[in-house]
Amino acid sequence: MGFTTATYRFPKMFKPIFVGGCLAISLFLIPAIAYGQASSLTPAAPAEMATGDQITPLEVQQFVQVLKRWKDIDQESQKKILMAIKAERLNPQLFLEIAKTQNTQTEGSPEFSAADLQKFKKVISKIQEMEPEIQSKKEHAITSQGLTVARFNQIGYTSEQNPALKQKIKQMLGE
Repeated sequence: MGFTTATYRFPKMFKPIFVGGCLAISLFLIPAIAYGQASSLTPAAPAEMATGDQITPLEVQQFVQVLKRWKDIDQESQKKILMAIKAERLNPQLFLEIAKTQNTQTEGSPEFSAADLQKFKKVISKIQEMEPEIQSKKEHAITSQGLTVARFNQIGYTSEQNPALKQKIKQMLGE
């Protein structure tokens, strides 16, 4: 699962933009973590992303365009995931509750029926089938803007470390 050539990550500072209230991200990431699978959005080591290169205004614009496209991809994925949940006749809230308990395995976790757990596993399987397509779309969003995955990661890492760049990107995103 994932790319054979490179991995990319979603800059931490931008997660609230897309994650806040977005069921798709929750449904997509929680199950992957619950089953111990590496997400396509796994952070690369900072040493891999360190660069002495300056980020050009064009690259900032390209980066922002990628983030905007990712939002569209996430919304599209959300619809597909919700359809998969509903196809199994599982309540989305129950799905999230099961996912959280699968992830944490804490004592005193609520018990779920065998039928609900089976439905949950079927939905997870469907989500895992969707993941390569989603990853491909996200990688294409990066490369179609003229960036490499490595450069996208560098810009994301730099934006997390540089408050002025972070603010500029937020403004360009309409924050």
